[in-house]
Amino acid sequence: MTRRSVTVVGGGVAGLSAALALALAGWRVSLRERSDAFGETGAGLQLGANAQAALSRLGCLEAARRDSTPLPEIWLRDGRGGRVISRQGFARAGHPPNLAIHRADFVRVLADAAEAAGVDVCFGAAVGEPWDIESDAVVLADGVKAPVSRAALGFPAPAFTGQVAWRALVPGGEGGDRAEVHMAPGAHMVTYPLRRGKLLNVVAVEERSGWAEEGWSIPGDPSLFRDIFGGFSGRAGDAARLADEVSVWGLFKRPVPRTWHAGKVGAVGDAVHPTLPFLAQGAGMALEDAVVLAPCLTNAPSVGEGWERFTESRRNRVVRIVAAADRNAWLYHLRPPLSWAAGAGLSLGDRIAPGAALRQFDWLLGWRP
Repeated sequence: MTRRSVTVVGGGVAGLSAALALALAGWRVSLRERSDAFGETGAGLQLGANAQAALSRLGCLEAARRDSTPLPEIWLRDGRGGRVISRQGFARAGHPPNLAIHRADFVRVLADAAEAAGVDVCFGAAVGEPWDIESDAVVLADGVKAPVSRAALGFPAPAFTGQVAWRALVPGGEGGDRAEVHMAPGAHMVTYPLRRGKLLNVVAVEERSGWAEEGWSIPGDPSLFRDIFGGFSGRAGDAARLADEVSVWGLFKRPVPRTWHAGKVGAVGDAVHPTLPFLAQGAGMALEDAVVLAPCLTNAPSVGEGWERFTESRRNRVVRIVAAADRNAWLYHLRPPLSWAAGAGLSLGDRIAPGAALRQFDWLLGWRP
């Protein structure tokens, strides 16, 4: 029998994982990436228990573990004073540590697996009209800006959230194998080690009234970054002062659409359900999409019905994840007296019921394919 063919548009985490999942399911897969190579775009990302379950299904978990740093705890701190408000351990909540990995390392893990599974990768391949692609199915994974998905599937343009994110990598040092969230009025910073502590990943968010450019990796001004975040305490302030190269981008979002496909063409990952980076679930959602999409398209009587099954399986969950990330954005930027009350509640919860703060996310981390 002739294998069915699928073309995947986009060579990021969503595109590579979807291509890999479909190749493992027996599809003849072509992946089109408009860049000339898989690059170093981005910095660190975290893979929670749900993402690790999807990676296990894809046969990539051990390879990802070799290139990652386990994060057994998340500490919430007062960004200005440095006081530890809450220590949330994954083991106490019954989940494995998050895995912190450089995006370039993770893309390489997925790309190597996709190549081994027979995915045909074409670089420098821009896509205009996806219905002109001669494949049985087309998977659009063109990211949060989603130019192809928006044009083809009618997704609305994302709107600026009033938040701007800074990203930097600085030399590793003291800080241990944990993620830290440094919270302050109107701003916060997340730090965690990468590459076995050789680097410290920094993502810092501030509130702004406007933003003129939507993008992923726009060069930023290190002196402005230091002015904004240099007053933070502990390793957050140290990281701000050490950063000599930063990128900055506006955070945009839009409601998750009800329809994710038209005919044989559908979208996955940030192209269809962009989320704010306050729950560390962007990669996890993309990986989940991949391992759900493959059986939906493979087992349905038609590609269109397969896309419908996929959307039905995924939409309620991703809406809930996006909403949870929005709530964290609110929590991390609280101002007194609400910040005092929230901090007191978190500290009391740690003493009375260790692990309870993370167990409220069992619905998220406990997902399995």
